[in-house]
Amino acid sequence: MMLLNSLNETTYKQIKKDREILIERIKSSQSLLDEFDLVYPILESVFNPKIKIRRSGSKENLFYYGELAVLQANDEKPIRIRFSIGRGDKYKGKDDKQLIKDAELKAVKKLKREFPEYFR
Repeated sequence: MMLLNSLNETTYKQIKKDREILIERIKSSQSLLDEFDLVYPILESVFNPKIKIRRSGSKENLFYYGELAVLQANDEKPIRIRFSIGRGDKYKGKDDKQLIKDAELKAVKKLKREFPEYFR
């Protein structure tokens, strides 16, 4: 660090001044981040939902459906959403890339129907 080469009163005063400015910027940024953190989890649950893929039925009648939760403001209970994805014979298992893609597409459609206010 270049500052270590000039340890004197002038350096001290400059560092003190710069440090105070930096502390104020950090406080301001932290305040803004705290505001974002009130809204971000709610929006993330809509625009980047954590989809759980479930199976239903027997091997011959296997069906996949998805589940997700949409967070609410004011610490209200999350709203659980369930939607159908497709018949089991269309996919190779729960890790099938097409199943995951279909789940994501159908989740967005369901969210748009259930929460149109987020998609205006």
